[in-house]
Amino acid sequence: MKQKRVYFWACVVLLGLVLMVGAIPFLRAVGSFLVVKDKLQPADIVIVLAHAQDRVAQAVQLYKEGYSKLLIMSGGRQLPSGNIEAVQMKQEAVQAGVPPDRIWLDLKTMHTFQDPIFLKPVLLSHGFKSAIVVTSPYHTRRAAMIFNRMAEKTGIKIMYCPAQNSRFDPQRWWLSCEGWKDVFWEYAKMAVNFWGTGVDNFVCRLLGLNG
Repeated sequence: MKQKRVYFWACVVLLGLVLMVGAIPFLRAVGSFLVVKDKLQPADIVIVLAHAQDRVAQAVQLYKEGYSKLLIMSGGRQLPSGNIEAVQMKQEAVQAGVPPDRIWLDLKTMHTFQDPIFLKPVLLSHGFKSAIVVTSPYHTRRAAMIFNRMAEKTGIKIMYCPAQNSRFDPQRWWLSCEGWKDVFWEYAKMAVNFWGTGVDNFVCRLLGLNG
């Protein structure tokens, strides 16, 4: 009887290992699909979506490498510290060496789907023809869906740059609870995005989600 139990659990472990190894390529594909990374060219402006330090750091790097001499920090939510997201982001960028007059603020946006609503008039009024959107890697696919919709028929070229020093690893995301959370909510929000901004707004409010 004892020997049978050993065989049984050995088979269970072996089956688990086989399933795990077989699932890894699928899990990697699920994570990698979320990441959009363009070959960058110099742009009129860098749009930094709120709020994560890795995004600000990536935007500062782009500024210093000469990809653009103008940044716009987007985010109007209030942080636990009492500061506004975009204001906090600007402070971090200034501390990293970007001149304050090279940073604009978008204080209206509360969710990702609102970014193009408030930023499109800014881009058009200044005659900008190109922009680089900086956000976390897992967020780039959904950002691209929303911004590409905005850029249609405007002549504005939008490029996407995932933050390099992000905690999200598309090749190993399933090894952390944060990875599962990021992937689940991004796919859920992408599904909602297909139905337009009205549904986006309703669902985000209903579930208490950030953009």
